[in-house]
Amino acid sequence: MAGVTYNYDLMQSIGGWAKGGPTNQVKYVGEGWPTQLTDISGEKKPARNFDSNKEDQAMLSFLGRAAYGYKKKYLGEFSVRRDGSSVFGSNVRWGTFPSVGLGWAFSEERFMKKLWWLSFAKLRASWGRSGQKFQEPYLALGVLSETNVFNGTAGLVPAALANKYLTWENSDQYDVGLDLQVLDYRLKFKLDYYYKYSSNLLMQKYLPGNFFYTNKVWDNISAISNEGIEFDVQADLIRSKDLNLSVGLNVSHNRNLFRKTDNGEDLNDKVLGRPVYGIYTYQDEGIVKDESQIPYHYSQTGVRMPLYFVNPNYPLRVGGRKIKDQNMDGRIDNSDLYYAGSTLPTAYGGVNAHLDWKGFNVDLLFSYVLGRKVMNMVQNSAFTFNKSVNPLMAYFKASDYWSKDNPNATKPALEFADPGYLGHFDGNVDSNIENISFLRLKQLVLGYTLPAAWFKSKFVKSVNVYLSGEISLCSLTTPV
Repeated sequence: MAGVTYNYDLMQSIGGWAKGGPTNQVKYVGEGWPTQLTDISGEKKPARNFDSNKEDQAMLSFLGRAAYGYKKKYLGEFSVRRDGSSVFGSNVRWGTFPSVGLGWAFSEERFMKKLWWLSFAKLRASWGRSGQKFQEPYLALGVLSETNVFNGTAGLVPAALANKYLTWENSDQYDVGLDLQVLDYRLKFKLDYYYKYSSNLLMQKYLPGNFFYTNKVWDNISAISNEGIEFDVQADLIRSKDLNLSVGLNVSHNRNLFRKTDNGEDLNDKVLGRPVYGIYTYQDEGIVKDESQIPYHYSQTGVRMPLYFVNPNYPLRVGGRKIKDQNMDGRIDNSDLYYAGSTLPTAYGGVNAHLDWKGFNVDLLFSYVLGRKVMNMVQNSAFTFNKSVNPLMAYFKASDYWSKDNPNATKPALEFADPGYLGHFDGNVDSNIENISFLRLKQLVLGYTLPAAWFKSKFVKSVNVYLSGEISLCSLTTPV
């Protein structure tokens, strides 16, 4: 099979607004409407606005596929596509993306026929490369924006620098799998392992020195890997004329790693060699109950100072939360955030069941997540005790907070309810990490198929009446 496709996307918009008209009943702007209005501060501001925009992009693709099978035992498929997009630099607009898949139905081999319980078995392996283009049509070509910095005269300045080498993001994926069906196809197993490496990912990199209007440019310089395992089992427990019952379970586990940056250094909250979606927070060392627990250090001028938060105006005192000083500089700031784990769950998947009995049918679909770490930021940050006026969004009990009469409290004294004290009442501490597991009844369907004898019309073969809904069955939350 071979083919060719062409896509052209065009987006045009036009809009505007005006105010200060003679009456709300007039819905169209006329020549008599004001061009400027004076606000309550006496400043003149435009009374009209008009915007228009046009964006377009095109992509041309050539594709082909060939498949081969021999005696339903040896299977192979090869495909390739060649894509060219206008969003990339003129010399790198085209990308080639091949894939190949192989299969061996070894249950059809002669030496497997003696296994009476084996209905079907197949080994699978595949590799494929895919390309991803970005949606911004002019990112590689450079973008200009309007300005009036030239003596009040409208002009253009660079909003984003051009990069004629900006090209496709690539993903190489490898898959190995096993299909196994036994006992007259009553029990079916499916096991898959995959590894996906995504390279040439779009990221901004810094330019040397202070260059013109911007110090960054977009480039294909980062990489991420994903790998995981998936297991699926389906069982037909009952097969009969009037009663059929089947159940199924699937389990998945995935992990990803941040693999590459432009200069080999970490990127803000993304650390090389660690999961992309990680929790970076402050390490909670408990509530300070007496002066001996407060760390001290000496400044460059020889002054003995307690551990403080951001600046010396926020020193740690008795009743405050002790945050671990990761870099031992005597100050708690963003450099003391540490990696506390991935937000990806240990396992996730679903459970399904189907029941047929004399025209009645019941379908159940559950989804579940096991061992996912999340930050309960609401626990402490839902209220503010400083001078700001905010609604009370959490249950407040005075005995939860430290005082001289309550030295064993688990939360800091209320005097530390200030944004300057990081990790106190903003919720950003590892003691607020919770291990989430839940089971949810995602879908419940109750139905009945009306007897076929009721319908003699050639246009109606059967009618099924059903009721469906979704329920959150249970959720388990435990502190880490």
